[in-house]
Amino acid sequence: MLITAEILKHMLSEHHNIMPDTLPSNPALCGFRFYDGTAPQMDRLYVIRPEELAFLPAAHRRGIFLCNGAALKDQDLQFSGEAVVLFLQDRVEEPELLNVLSGIFEELGHWEEKLTRLCPSVEGIRLVLNESRRFLRGSILLADNRFHYITYTDDFRGTAALLHTGNSIPQYVLEDILTDPDYQEVQSSHEVTLYQVHTERTVVPALCYNLFKKDSETYGARIMLASPAGFTPDQYDLLKILGDYVADALWQIAPLSLPVPAFSSLHQAVSSCLKEEPASRPLVQSILRMVHWNVHDRYVLILFSPYFVEEKSEINAVSVNQLELLFQNSCGVIVDECVALLVNLGQGQESGHFRFQENIAAFLRDSLYKAGISSEFDDFFRIRYALYEAKTALQIGNIRDSMYWYYRFPDYSLSYVLDHAVQNVYYKDLVNQSYLDILEYDRQHGSSLAKTLESYVKNRFHVTRTAAALYLNRSTVLAHLKKIEELTPLDLEDWHTHLQLLLSFALLENE
Repeated sequence: MLITAEILKHMLSEHHNIMPDTLPSNPALCGFRFYDGTAPQMDRLYVIRPEELAFLPAAHRRGIFLCNGAALKDQDLQFSGEAVVLFLQDRVEEPELLNVLSGIFEELGHWEEKLTRLCPSVEGIRLVLNESRRFLRGSILLADNRFHYITYTDDFRGTAALLHTGNSIPQYVLEDILTDPDYQEVQSSHEVTLYQVHTERTVVPALCYNLFKKDSETYGARIMLASPAGFTPDQYDLLKILGDYVADALWQIAPLSLPVPAFSSLHQAVSSCLKEEPASRPLVQSILRMVHWNVHDRYVLILFSPYFVEEKSEINAVSVNQLELLFQNSCGVIVDECVALLVNLGQGQESGHFRFQENIAAFLRDSLYKAGISSEFDDFFRIRYALYEAKTALQIGNIRDSMYWYYRFPDYSLSYVLDHAVQNVYYKDLVNQSYLDILEYDRQHGSSLAKTLESYVKNRFHVTRTAAALYLNRSTVLAHLKKIEELTPLDLEDWHTHLQLLLSFALLENE
């Protein structure tokens, strides 16, 4: 782990007195060794005796040195601008110094390992902030750029006299901050900055570090360190190290999943509207405005159901965040051991162009999910119906096309109508009686009049196309139609008869 001279100086000062008070520069280093006369490397700390320092060759006077003893601290040695020399006020036995330095680098190494393994979740970030507090020596907070607290160290509530722990600060204070020139400077800074953070009760000095997206000027949060004892240079460096790791994790979390009031309220609004007694319309509309959504945007709801998985709650909790990252402007909630994902397709977008397959097929395969997709709709308050459509598509599709990973309700809507049409009625009672008579005639005479009639209707009463579809002569088709006319009173020019015949074909296919 690359640590800075200021971090090393502070951690050494917990064991021994260190000089000077201020350093001319703050280079980074990744290890230490005892000076052996070879040319120093710029990323190493070199422990050196005072007498060795006095006769150090000019070519070696670069890098960072720890002088074990301060007898020569006032000697006029000419070092390059890249050199930093720390002095131990009292000489320390080398084995003891070795143990102290090894302990410092080992402790920082363990911290780096925990930062590297940081889980991209709010709870994972909270755990890392608590682990980091002993290094940074203060309350650590993660807030969005509107000063809503996302997470913070456990001691935060214990310093209520210093910091206000509400979800956000009052509007009048927020307006003052947004017009503050110092705040505008903090907003654009890529470095750790000292800023007087306004709270409802007081003004608190805090170190602020904006968490930018990699290779971008976009940021959505900042990490802050507050301490009643003031700040030392090493805290600036430690906060930057911590902030860079937290930023990597934060950008892997779907924004709408963050525990910011507006986003949390959106999840609650979606959950509420999926129930039979949703929250009031004005409240839901207010919540949608907070996240720049509109009641009449175009939406689609996808229901993900895990298959071949016993611990469904665990995989669903992880998948909600993954899906919200995969689909921009989406909000996921858990319903009946499934994940219901509401996707806002935006205003004015043409229907039928939601390219689900391109974005989600790999997720379904790798995560052992299957999905039902509702029709697109343009009224937020219809999401309960959309949930029913997605469930229906999943149920019917899993029976009819079990080899597929996802099922769209528009593809199964006719099957849904037919299934419900015969719930309380014997299905053949809904079939056209004349068509049943033709089927019976075919059974007795070994003919294919019913097949000819079905093809003729499906080909929109076009004799030539019907003949081609059945591999028959046109005259044979005409003879079959004449026989049908003799046997039954069917009026094929009547649209009711036409519709009933089509339903009859579907009902018998659905048998």
